Amino acid sequence: MSNWINNLNKTDTYNKINMDNFHMSKILDYWLKNKKNKEALTSLEKSYTWEQLEEMSNNLAANYIKLWIKPGDRFASLMPNCPELFIHYIACFKINIISVLLNIRYKKRELYQAVNVSNANFLLIDYNLDENLKNYILSINKKMNVVRYNHPNKDINIIEYWDLLKWDNNMSINQKYDDKSPCWIYFTSWSTWNPKWVTHSNESLYSILLSMNTWLNISPDDIILPVTHFSTYLTTLAGLFNWSKVLVAQNHSRNEIISLMTKYKPTIFGMLPAWLFDLINAGWISIDDFKSVRACLTWWDKLSKKLNDEFKSKTWLELLEWYWMTEVWISHNNPVEWLNKFWSIWKVLPGYECSIRDEYNKEVIAGEVWELWIKSSSNMIWYWNNKNATNEAIKDWWFKTWDLMMVDSDWYYWFKWRKKNILINKGSNVYPDEIEEALLTFPNIENASVVSYKDNIYWDIIVAFVKFNSETDTIKTEYIKNYLRENIAEFKVPKEIIILDSMPITSAWKIDKIKLLNDFLEKK
Repeated sequence: MSNWINNLNKTDTYNKINMDNFHMSKILDYWLKNKKNKEALTSLEKSYTWEQLEEMSNNLAANYIKLWIKPGDRFASLMPNCPELFIHYIACFKINIISVLLNIRYKKRELYQAVNVSNANFLLIDYNLDENLKNYILSINKKMNVVRYNHPNKDINIIEYWDLLKWDNNMSINQKYDDKSPCWIYFTSWSTWNPKWVTHSNESLYSILLSMNTWLNISPDDIILPVTHFSTYLTTLAGLFNWSKVLVAQNHSRNEIISLMTKYKPTIFGMLPAWLFDLINAGWISIDDFKSVRACLTWWDKLSKKLNDEFKSKTWLELLEWYWMTEVWISHNNPVEWLNKFWSIWKVLPGYECSIRDEYNKEVIAGEVWELWIKSSSNMIWYWNNKNATNEAIKDWWFKTWDLMMVDSDWYYWFKWRKKNILINKGSNVYPDEIEEALLTFPNIENASVVSYKDNIYWDIIVAFVKFNSETDTIKTEYIKNYLRENIAEFKVPKEIIILDSMPITSAWKIDKIKLLNDFLEKK
């Protein structure tokens, strides 16, 4: 393990096992012996003990081997949040295969790129997905071996997830483990429609989980409720890694969240700002709902002061906001014991080293705005099958964030702007280039430009401008939106599409996005 891990102030919990020999395949080992009959993973519909998680993940891993899965194979999953999905992830750890996390909100365009870039060998897919989407992903790579979850037909040619949880005496999962080998990959972005898969190793994942424990001080007495689409993966694993009970929210509906909170009394709660805003506006939360909570986490872009103040007035809790990237995970956070400088991204967490550097790669003094670089054992190992992007992002073990930052005299960091053109909508990264390229595939659209403005919870509201190469009287913008919905995720579809006779041009003969936005806002 890297040196920084040995220098962390570990809690007594960590002294109970030899962490230097830890591998993600051992995530259940310690508490399997100490509280095997206690609940480990729970949803409103079902609950699994530590012993059940161990038995089911062992059986699943062994049956995966019988399907000729080999170490290093990519196993994609297109599944909603459910306890069985995490049993699958644990099984992958146990036989050294790489989990490929597909966002359940992906549509055709994203799925096509994701499957092809990752070259996934296997796919776990929920039978209850939209039929058209399900058929589409199965058609992308017909050589993929498919495991179906909750398939109703008992056909010998269908590999059903639940059948793979059965054990027979001829199975074995003896494996050799390598901390440096890839462990999971996640499709994070399209900056110019170049899909990049962030790839983490067992070591970097282990480092992420250890860092999360250090600043949150997670203990076996905690009950954790993470509510989001992606970071549920890491927050759930952090809970299991620290032997806490984890609640699985299968969606972010008010009924489900309040039911889980009322029934199980979580101590650590995490949710996207937009969804928190929804809960507050609906009047569904009160001080009583959050009595058990000691830490409430939120993340993705800047937190609005309105949301923070309303949440605090109704729960008496401070929202702890993360700064994170899939490539490095959480490098900055606002622990309760520090002064909350609102809209800063707060201080650097244990295990991370940060540097703000100018265009010549020279570190600058406090108060200057330049680019943030991060060094950590939690950093990704590479972008999957993308050597050029990896070399551009990683220099001497430092990761180039492309985020412009400032650090003040108290060592609080302040986010200023993204060097790369990224929007944040509904808690997810959105790249204007991707939307523009999708628009340009619509018949007769000659030019397209995407801009955004902030709403009252600081999400980017997306507006697209298009110019046709022929008469447009009969074209309705709703037709264009429906076309986009078939090709990109709903959260990327512009709220408004404006048809123009001509595009404003800068002196450099580029589309003048500033003029487009200013003209639009003046007319609102």
